[in-house]
Amino acid sequence: MTADADKLRAEAARHEADAYESFQSCDNDGFLSQWASGKMAGLRRLEADIAEAGGVWEFPALFDLDGNLVPAKEVEGRYGLSWMLLNEHGRCAGWFNPSKARSPEVRRRNNAAKGYYIGSVRVPADADLEGGNAFSVRAVALRKDNGWSPDAVIVDNGQ
Repeated sequence: MTADADKLRAEAARHEADAYESFQSCDNDGFLSQWASGKMAGLRRLEADIAEAGGVWEFPALFDLDGNLVPAKEVEGRYGLSWMLLNEHGRCAGWFNPSKARSPEVRRRNNAAKGYYIGSVRVPADADLEGGNAFSVRAVALRKDNGWSPDAVIVDNGQ
């Protein structure tokens, strides 16, 4: 895995060098290629980090009050991130909207009152670029399991 990570970090460095060279040769006129080189450098660095971690990454997960992993996946909804509860066929069985309290303690207490804790798991991942426009594009880790896996390695069950 280290050889792959080293190769990806070398690619990131080349993208950064390309952005610098573009700026030196044409100042702001090359802004688009400089922007793209910077984004690709960030993507390659994240890919290298995932490779070094053995191809897995840490993601939030939903747990019941006994600390058991709940079949659910985090989805972007109309009012922000929510948890889609899944039935035995992987279809929507309901929703859990986590607390948006500022204090971590209050958030945890409010979520527990609804019957859930939010913890974290480690699952296979890929890196990609995402964003709604040029100003929000960034490198992100994406779960390979489409948001839920009973085989996820539990890092923290939220308790």
